[in-house]
Amino acid sequence: MQLTISGRHVDVTDALRSHVEERIEHLQKYFDRITRVDVILSVEKFRHRAEVTLHGNHMVAHADEVTDDMYASIDRAAHVIEKRVRRYKERLKRHHDRKTEAGFVSAPLPEDEGAASEGGEERRIIPTEPLVAKPMSPEEAVLQMELLGRTFLAFTNDSTEEINVVFERDDGNYGLIQP
Repeated sequence: MQLTISGRHVDVTDALRSHVEERIEHLQKYFDRITRVDVILSVEKFRHRAEVTLHGNHMVAHADEVTDDMYASIDRAAHVIEKRVRRYKERLKRHHDRKTEAGFVSAPLPEDEGAASEGGEERRIIPTEPLVAKPMSPEEAVLQMELLGRTFLAFTNDSTEEINVVFERDDGNYGLIQP
């Protein structure tokens, strides 16, 4: 496992480095196929942020925690990653033999009520990361969405080879949007 620890506006001391290493090594008992872990520690005024991105065999998990203490931020981020990896592993075990797509319901997105927000300001499109729509099943897309801590995920459906979107519904279920 390759561990990269970097700091933004903070010196990564030996004590911080050993604390991060201790928390990250603890994750290997849950998932032994971790290939790379990137940890970014940053300080902005009184906010201490720890971002942890874990890359494993066909999975990526991300956690971002902010507190007023760097050690607490590291602990909380490691705890969130641990929960996501544990849940991912349990779902893999549970859905290993399951090949159906039961539980996915296509639902329309609510229509936008105009381009202006309540304050009268115009909404604008903010550029984000490029979409890498990896071919996968809807079940695998839900697992990836949960690991990344997002409410939706665009992906290429491996059976239809079309771009689909899975999202978390208000009732706790998942929706699947197909073109």
